[in-house]
Amino acid sequence: CPGPCPEPASLALLTMACSLFVRVRHRQG
Repeated sequence: CPGPCPEPASLALLTMACSLFVRVRHRQG
Protein backbone atom coordinates (compact mmCIF):
# COMPACT_ATOMS: atom_id res chain seq x y z
CA CYS A 1 0.00 0.00 0.00
CA PRO A 2 2.54 2.65 -1.16
CA GLY A 3 -0.20 5.19 -1.83
CA PRO A 4 -3.84 5.85 -2.71
CA CYS A 5 -5.23 3.41 -5.25
CA PRO A 6 -8.61 1.90 -6.29
CA GLU A 7 -9.90 -0.32 -3.49
CA PRO A 8 -12.35 -2.99 -4.65
CA ALA A 9 -14.48 -4.76 -2.04
CA SER A 10 -11.95 -7.61 -2.18
CA LEU A 11 -9.05 -5.29 -1.33
CA ALA A 12 -10.85 -3.16 1.25
CA LEU A 13 -9.86 -5.52 4.07
CA LEU A 14 -6.30 -5.83 2.74
CA THR A 15 -5.88 -2.06 2.70
CA MET A 16 -7.18 -1.76 6.26
CA ALA A 17 -4.85 -4.52 7.44
CA CYS A 18 -1.91 -2.83 5.70
CA SER A 19 -2.69 0.47 7.41
CA LEU A 20 -2.86 -1.20 10.82
CA PHE A 21 0.38 -3.06 10.14
CA VAL A 22 2.15 0.20 9.29
CA ARG A 23 0.91 1.78 12.52
CA VAL A 24 2.07 -1.12 14.67
CA ARG A 25 5.43 -1.21 12.93
CA HIS A 26 5.85 2.53 13.41
CA ARG A 27 5.16 2.16 17.14
CA GLN A 28 7.71 -0.62 17.56
CA GLY A 29 10.30 1.22 15.47
